Amino acid sequence: MNRYRIFSLLILLSLLSFCALWPGKEAKKPNFIFILVDDLGWTDLACYGSSWTPGAAVRQGNWKLIEFYHHEKTELYDLSTDSGEQNDLSEKQPGKTSELKELLRRMQDETGALSPVKNPAFSNNNSMNK
Repeated sequence: MNRYRIFSLLILLSLLSFCALWPGKEAKKPNFIFILVDDLGWTDLACYGSSWTPGAAVRQGNWKLIEFYHHEKTELYDLSTDSGEQNDLSEKQPGKTSELKELLRRMQDETGALSPVKNPAFSNNNSMNK
C-alpha cells in the first residue's frame, strides 16, 4: 500500500513539473529534481561478480550491521573508528548486534523485502566435476 502512495505522489509531482514546461509558461525558480534512493538498507541478492555474497545491511549512526545469507554470519562495525570494515565487533558488542538485527528485521517486514529460503532438497555434491 505504501508503494502505491509513493508511486502516485511521484507521478503527480512529475505531472506538475511537466506543466511548468508547457509552451508559453516561464519556469519559476528554483526548479527541483527528485532523487529516489533506498537509504534504509538494502536486500539485494547480488550477482555482481565480486566477493560480496548475498545479504542485507543496516546502518544506525556510526554502527553498520551486515548479515550474510550464504554463510549465516553477521558482522558489526563502528564506522567512526573502522571505516574500512576490518574489525568485526559482533561478538564484542552482542547487545548492539541484537539491536541492529531487530531493526533490520523490522525494516524488512515493513518494506516487504524477501529473504532467501534454504532449499531442503539442495545437495552440495557437485556431480558435474566427477
